[in-house]
Amino acid sequence: MRAVRLLVILAVAITVTYAPVGAVSGTARLPVFDHPTLELQRTILTNPFAGSVAGQRPGDVEGVAYDPVRNSLWLADDSKFRLFEVDLATGELVSTVTQRSLALATQYTASGPPGQQAGLERPADLEGLAYDAALDVLYAFAGPCCPAVPHLPTVFRLTRSPASGRFVPETFQPLTAPLDDFSGVGAVNGELWAGSITNQLYRYDYPTNTFAPPTAPLPLSGHITGIGFSSDGSELWVTASDDQLRRFVWPTMAEVPDHRFALAELGLRDSRAVEVVGDQLVLGDGYDFYPAGTVEEFALRFFSLGRSAPQASFVANPAAAAGVIRGGAPLTVSFTDSSRHRPVGWEWSFGDGLRSAARHPIHTFDEPGRYAVRLVATSPNGSSSADVIVETTDQPTAAFATSPTLATGPAPLMVAFRDLSKVYNGVITRWTWDFGDGTGSTERDPTHRYAAPGQYAVRLEVEGSTGTGRATATAIVSVSGRPIAAMTASATSVLIGEEVIFADVSTGYPAPTSRRWDLADGTSSAAASLRHRFELPGDYDVRLESTNSVGTTVATTRITVRAPARAPGYTGINPVRVLDTRGGPTFDGMGSTPGPLAGGSMLDVVVAGRVGVPSDGVDSVVLNVTATGATASTYVTVWPAGANRPTASNLNVAAGATVANLVIVPVGASGAVSMFSEAGELHLIVDVLGHVPAAQTAVFRGLTPARLADSRPAPTVDGVTQGFGRLGPESVFEVPVAGRGGVPATGVGSVALNVTAIAASRDTYLSVWPTGQPRPNSSNLNPAANATVANMVVVPLGNDGRLSLFNAHGEVDVAVDVLGWFPADSGLTGVGPARLVDTRVGGRTIDGRVEGVGRLGPGEELAVPVAGRIGSASARSAVLNVTAVDASAESYITVYPSGTTRPTASNLNFGAGRTVPNLVVVALGDDGSATLYNDSGTTDVIVDVLAVISHVP
Repeated sequence: MRAVRLLVILAVAITVTYAPVGAVSGTARLPVFDHPTLELQRTILTNPFAGSVAGQRPGDVEGVAYDPVRNSLWLADDSKFRLFEVDLATGELVSTVTQRSLALATQYTASGPPGQQAGLERPADLEGLAYDAALDVLYAFAGPCCPAVPHLPTVFRLTRSPASGRFVPETFQPLTAPLDDFSGVGAVNGELWAGSITNQLYRYDYPTNTFAPPTAPLPLSGHITGIGFSSDGSELWVTASDDQLRRFVWPTMAEVPDHRFALAELGLRDSRAVEVVGDQLVLGDGYDFYPAGTVEEFALRFFSLGRSAPQASFVANPAAAAGVIRGGAPLTVSFTDSSRHRPVGWEWSFGDGLRSAARHPIHTFDEPGRYAVRLVATSPNGSSSADVIVETTDQPTAAFATSPTLATGPAPLMVAFRDLSKVYNGVITRWTWDFGDGTGSTERDPTHRYAAPGQYAVRLEVEGSTGTGRATATAIVSVSGRPIAAMTASATSVLIGEEVIFADVSTGYPAPTSRRWDLADGTSSAAASLRHRFELPGDYDVRLESTNSVGTTVATTRITVRAPARAPGYTGINPVRVLDTRGGPTFDGMGSTPGPLAGGSMLDVVVAGRVGVPSDGVDSVVLNVTATGATASTYVTVWPAGANRPTASNLNVAAGATVANLVIVPVGASGAVSMFSEAGELHLIVDVLGHVPAAQTAVFRGLTPARLADSRPAPTVDGVTQGFGRLGPESVFEVPVAGRGGVPATGVGSVALNVTAIAASRDTYLSVWPTGQPRPNSSNLNPAANATVANMVVVPLGNDGRLSLFNAHGEVDVAVDVLGWFPADSGLTGVGPARLVDTRVGGRTIDGRVEGVGRLGPGEELAVPVAGRIGSASARSAVLNVTAVDASAESYITVYPSGTTRPTASNLNFGAGRTVPNLVVVALGDDGSATLYNDSGTTDVIVDVLAVISHVP
């Protein structure tokens, strides 16, 4: 048998409660402290049992009861359906009662007719044992076990054999509700009690097979798994499914403070067998998943409920290093008692002939030397000691005082310093002061003026005449006043649209508690740092107000904004893959990262300096982002790396779906964009379609996505157009855009939006167009019933800087996120939506070209003329909404410049029978056309042009 010893310490209050005082041989009885700890005394191993019948072992101990006559423990085996009797003194197995023995010996019920056999189904799933000392009877409880196994809830009564003195089966009773599924049983004062999963206790009467009304529920966070009563009937110990062991007063069921234990800290994994034997608590471990041959499997552990002696300990200031406290004499040490197990007496000896009975003494060691300090902590349960060594030398001890005493006051603050340093058998000969503000002194008792508010670390270094070394002392001087306002700016001369990063670096004491930025262009903020783009040339005096409890100060910085010499336009590239988490190939081998993106995590994708995108001078990139293999419904957000993640979303993905959407996003300072998925796991594929240069007046202005409208009761960027309710059939809703979410109030030609249709009540479509213009005969989203679908939209602003949304059928919630904007002279011309392609029979286009041409087959391509059909004939890029309609098979469509090599990237991904749109920004070929490629099956295709882009020389 392997001995195991485990000590579990409880945090207890210092207040001591004394037991009643009685007369013992003419003196008062000393107090005895009740249960400060549970201390493991011994273990009976059951794998297998020791003794003459060794080799037998239980399968799952879930009940235990003490037989005081034979000084033995009875165990209920839940999986082998038998009872084991163990000698408490030796730990040997002395007898067993098998399942068949129970069935055959109890073939008649107490009141039933002769011949009514118990059957093997009743003495099964043995889960509880209780010994009734009043009747000298053992009760074994069997539960229902499993729905597929016909185990019958039963209680068996075992009486003592006059011949052997052992318990043998006598009768049984069938158990009915509420105890047909019990949680631990026990006996106290001649009564049987059983717990329930409702945490109530029921008193059970065996002769009548009836149950008394339940007690009030025990205050447990889990449910009862085992119970045990103390032999004097004053305590109830309970194990619960939250792996806790707790002690209650019986019968009031008031919980005893400081008597809650984690079973894992007691070395147990699953304890349903609880019994109190004298001053020992017995717990059985019924954990089902120990590795084969584990010694502790189903072991019985005996914990002392008794009286532990104090465990002396203390901490010192100065602190000990490697068991020794060192310093120059005279050395004053503060000792703080931290002894455990409730000592009531403390005796300190300091090694210099002096003693103390204080709990937390302070002692000065006047002369150099080595001193052995000892604490003896005592209680009625015993005593123990703890020691430390104190070594003092004639090295100086530095110290000083200040006036005012707390070295605190408003600026300007005069502080007088008074040296209190000492050295044994000598004098201090040199003082070096550092006042923490860049100045110092060599006077013994200097006075210093602190002009500005702040907290200053003062340091004094002294040297003694004996030449044995130096010592230092420090203190903090706190000077209050209005804050010292200060800011930093990443640049003070920038081009229009170039980002400037501002940061508040104000200081002072007390520390600034609030701030207000005024960027001199109508923008204000209370953020600690912010990023800003000035849209018009000129000088801007940026102002920062910094405030604390004393007052407010102001700092200003002038930012000069210049117009660019020229304005290059959008640069489209043949679509190139830069990320594939499935491990597929990318253009340059970077970004091939096997492994899905986990929900709640983010991934940075480097774009600048790759696949034709310049390494600097890039404002935004145009990406096609595809999500596939999602394990749960989720959404994906894309934003500039290094910025705060916005609440907006770019893709909404159902479990198992493949969804693509166009994203126009600014590039972060690291040349990367960040991607986030909310739930489950999914793979991401990212293709680059083009880029927009930075710091130019006539190009796209990328923004961190901001929500402009949400029909649900969810917040928008400024609290406007939120919670307006679902769009009904044939309904139109106007969304104000200009002057919101970073979009200027004037000078805007078109905006880039991410529009999401949420939980449509039936199949429908949504259209977006400039307010004040006729509604177009085209769609931007085609959501199916109950689906959540997002698509990007580039659209000119209408009357008063507004856009209109139209829902065709049913009801649907709508969310609108702004991604960026195009100045009116950007080279981008909003022309649509206008239909350029409709392959369906009877389809119509704006000029009769490329209509009704029939479905695209597998591997087929279709040329789409763009330049000159609408807008400028010199257009070099176009913004298209491409829709796959009623595909016959899962497939994808790639859009690329005509006359170039088809890339491996994709723009739309769709399943059979689906109608899926996606926005595409594509460079046009030399003939002003784009080409569409369908990979598999057949599908109709619709192409609407939203804008054309002419490159400005």
